Amino acid sequence: MSVCAILRRLIPIGLLALSGCQSFDLSSLPLADKLGFATRAPVPPEVAARYGPTLGVRLEKIKRQGIAAAKASPTEQEEIARALAAQIQQESNPVLRQEIVKSIANCKNPLAELVIRAGLNDKNRDVQIESCRAWGERRSAESVPLLSQVLRNEDADLDVKLAAVTALANSGNEEAVAVLSVALAKGADPALQHQAVLALQELTDREFGNDLVAWRNFVDHDNEEPSPANEGATTSVVKWPFSWWQ
Repeated sequence: MSVCAILRRLIPIGLLALSGCQSFDLSSLPLADKLGFATRAPVPPEVAARYGPTLGVRLEKIKRQGIAAAKASPTEQEEIARALAAQIQQESNPVLRQEIVKSIANCKNPLAELVIRAGLNDKNRDVQIESCRAWGERRSAESVPLLSQVLRNEDADLDVKLAAVTALANSGNEEAVAVLSVALAKGADPALQHQAVLALQELTDREFGNDLVAWRNFVDHDNEEPSPANEGATTSVVKWPFSWWQ
């Protein structure tokens, strides 16, 4: 099938008739370069000088900084963290803020922790989720307390709470077991309860299946086995300190 034939299926006939298929600028179509229909022309220097780098260019630069940080010396990580922290204070685009949090998490220094701590209170959900992931992977002394705050926040988005539960499991910290009682509580969202069970299975050597009562007893009684009196009474699981950019 020719390109024109494909375009007739994807684009309103009036648009093609108005422009003419042969003279139609394919590079102006969304995803045309990704689909192999055209090669996106570079931004003219005079346009770049006036409006600055495009979103894609800025995003790629942040990703490269994150990759470099993972292999950098402490001094180099400090420089990268300082540059990313300065950028996020002025950044209004949540996509870029999310990528900054992801990249700066590769820096093992207090400034990086300051940024991903603030990310838990970002007004954008995806930035909050990325910050939860960062704390789970960081496995620092602050990981469990901070993720616990997210989980106990009644105003937090469900997806953010789910990310906090997953991060608690990734933290590998036994203190996370007690924190997960919040997600197991009666009235908690079934998806949150299910995610908490998966986290507990990863953090402990217990196997209570989808028995919520057994898991609650285990968590609430200092990780002891559930008492015989509770056997049979089962309930099955249904299959963000501050932010300077708010």
